[in-house]
Order: sequence, then C-alpha cells, then structure tokens
Amino acid sequence: MDVLLVQWETVQALLDKDQAHNVCTAMKGKPVTIRVNLEAIDWSGVLPYETVDKRHSRIETRHCRMVDILRAEWDGQAQLCGRHQTIRTEHECDEVKTKTTTCEIFYALTSSPPATLALV
Repeated sequence: MDVLLVQWETVQALLDKDQAHNVCTAMKGKPVTIRVNLEAIDWSGVLPYETVDKRHSRIETRHCRMVDILRAEWDGQAQLCGRHQTIRTEHECDEVKTKTTTCEIFYALTSSPPATLALV
C-alpha cells in the first residue's frame, strides 16, 4: 500500500477483513514519526537478504532486513495497528556507463508474524 494508507483507521479496517491479515505498508517519507522510529532501530545486527541484478548497463543491489517489532522494547506500540514486523530495504544502483551510484532506503510495516513471512 502507499504511504497514504499508513493511517491507523485504514490499516485497522483492512485488518478487520478476513483476507487482509498480511497488510504491508511502504514507508518512504511520511508519516515522519513512524519513519524516525524505524530509522532509530539498530539494523546493523540484522543479517540481510541480498539480491543482485545486472542488466541494461547497471548493477542493482538490494539488501533487505526484517525486525520483529513485537519485542518488549516496543512496549506494545506495534500492536496498535496489528504491526508485527518492519522491513528495511536498501536499493543501490551502479550505472556502469556514467560511473554513478544512487542509493535509496525504504521501510515497510507488516501485520504478518515473523514465522509467516520469509525473505526467500
């Protein structure tokens, strides 16, 4: 879902539907409070799942990490909207011809418990 649908009421309405128990919400820039909290997580100790694509004169590398946010340090905040995990994806693109590199970081929240969502 787009960042607009991060709103609690929207997420809760989707979770109330039987088919929507695995809601995933992209976190690119807003809401700022949630993004700041996600950036504050110590992601360095989380092993990434990595993919590399080489095509069209570029090399795209993605590092994806997942954290269980039902742990005690989140103090129940994650349960507010049925959030169980957060995902951080780094997307790095190396342009071979121009020798330039860009990097974007995206965050997502999902209601899928850690046992049901795998990065394989």
